[in-house]
Amino acid sequence: GFTGQTLIPMMQGNNALEDHVFIEWNPSSQPSGKFNVKSEVERALSSYIRTVLSPEGWKLCLSDNDKNQLFNLNKDPWETTNLFYLGQYEDIIGKLTIKIQQWQEKVNDTGFIIS
Repeated sequence: GFTGQTLIPMMQGNNALEDHVFIEWNPSSQPSGKFNVKSEVERALSSYIRTVLSPEGWKLCLSDNDKNQLFNLNKDPWETTNLFYLGQYEDIIGKLTIKIQQWQEKVNDTGFIIS
């Protein structure tokens, strides 16, 4: 439900308007009825998720009822190692969480408030 942003200035060699990429996932309000048991897929599909990708190659995904994720896309482009829970990246998680919060305020995203 958010308006997009043209990438024409970036393609023409000018600076992009945003230096971070933001992604949102909102669950469907209609139950799928496709799953008989609560599965990993069903939990992911029913979660609110806010994601930011930084220019430095970090990807942070925050969820309301699933695992949070942090990936270093420069070293792990296939996202095989979740760094969020290792306890070594609190500063990166904090900075990127603030970026998501600022973006949510800017676009009036109230579906899942990051606190």
